[in-house]
Amino acid sequence: MSRSKRMRSVVDLAENKEQAAARQMAESRKLLQAQEAKLEELNGYRKSYTETLRAADGTETDAIRLGDYRAFLDRLGTAITQQADLVKQAQDDCDAKRQAWFATRRRLKALTEVVKRYQSEENRLAERREQAETDEGYSARRSRD
Repeated sequence: MSRSKRMRSVVDLAENKEQAAARQMAESRKLLQAQEAKLEELNGYRKSYTETLRAADGTETDAIRLGDYRAFLDRLGTAITQQADLVKQAQDDCDAKRQAWFATRRRLKALTEVVKRYQSEENRLAERREQAETDEGYSARRSRD
């Protein structure tokens, strides 16, 4: 079996790894987008409740209700901080998966180039053999004549 054919199985394995890394990167990107959407939603809630609280400050609202609004905004602030941490973790994971995919992709390209080089060498050798056989046949015919 030729070197290029033996290397083909290595290339196939590298292709599978590259595709798996690409899928993992895509899943990580989806998770990041979902986490960012949750953070945006929480920020929207905070903005809405802050505006409601400001509007209530100008009117006669009982102290209990204002206290509830402020307590809720504090809890919302904590949730936003936690969600921002989750977004950061998802971003770091996404970056790591992208780097892993780039690494597998570079390896695949390198292996593919090696196989191409082997095939090119094999083709040159085959052409030389064919030319030598043709030359031998021509020499044999000339010596018979």
